[in-house]
Amino acid sequence: MGDHSELGPIDPQILVPVPEGRRYAPAHAILRDFYRAKQECNENVSNIAAWTPILRSYAGGLIEFCHQQVKLSMEVVAKWLARYMLCHADLAVPENQRETKALEIAEWFGSEEAYDRFRTHGRPIRYPELKSIGLRVRRLEDDSQLQDAALSIFHANEITFNGPAAKVIENHLNHRMVVVEQNIALNPQRQVNHPVSSAGSNAALLSGSANRIFA
Repeated sequence: MGDHSELGPIDPQILVPVPEGRRYAPAHAILRDFYRAKQECNENVSNIAAWTPILRSYAGGLIEFCHQQVKLSMEVVAKWLARYMLCHADLAVPENQRETKALEIAEWFGSEEAYDRFRTHGRPIRYPELKSIGLRVRRLEDDSQLQDAALSIFHANEITFNGPAAKVIENHLNHRMVVVEQNIALNPQRQVNHPVSSAGSNAALLSGSANRIFA
């Protein structure tokens, strides 16, 4: 990771229908809203009127779904950490301790306590913090050749996908396929003996197409 690189919290975002449309909300926030509403309405029945517009957006099964998404996200991360990263000898994590260590790291990223610590889905987590919790991280600036290679690939990809390229598939033989999106303006043809409105006479139809370029 470079000094500018970052990871983020494990914070499942749930698509919730609201009167204005749909929006994403953190699973932890939905759970807290529900239990807060339950507590406040138990304490004072008049609070039901204030909570009704919010609770109306919560479809059946949403609370359980949020619980399962939080659990699943941490289970997947813990499983991958134990199976891959924590197996490296330089971390010196004994085999019988890997699952426990992996779960601790996953909870650091995604538990309810972590939600309080990070406070937002977009909160950046940088190299020093990641190193301190036991992740296997190399600082990009410590290896100038690696830094040059990594940034060259990154910038090449940024330039490529800021253009018409939509997908690049490359194999070990240095053969690649590039899917390119093109917008083609098509002028509508006027029909003979049919009047054409002034609003539509100069209109153009825009259609999208994709070309595959092999190299």
